[in-house]
Amino acid sequence: MATLTVVAGKPFEWRRGVRLQAVSETQLVLPGGLWVQGQALATVIEVSDDDARIAVDQAGDGSVRKIHVFLKPGQHVILHRNSEAIALAKEAREIQLNVLQDTNAA
Repeated sequence: MATLTVVAGKPFEWRRGVRLQAVSETQLVLPGGLWVQGQALATVIEVSDDDARIAVDQAGDGSVRKIHVFLKPGQHVILHRNSEAIALAKEAREIQLNVLQDTNAA
């Protein structure tokens, strides 16, 4: 299994079809433009179980500014669109994520 190490607070490229698993408690922040209201959120992002929390940060006009995904160790998430993301953790400067699936790999 491959491991991705990202610097907390710095954007990293997340390609569609890549499933990331949290090694420790992690928050992933995605741009709100990924999700068009009226579509099911699952068309953009899927989490491994109902305990993984997704929160949407909306602007005053109702548009989505950011999508926050809160993962506990072992939970995983997959994107269905290419994006940049930012990983945050309470005490870590570098955050480890396991790459469980990459549909882009040859």
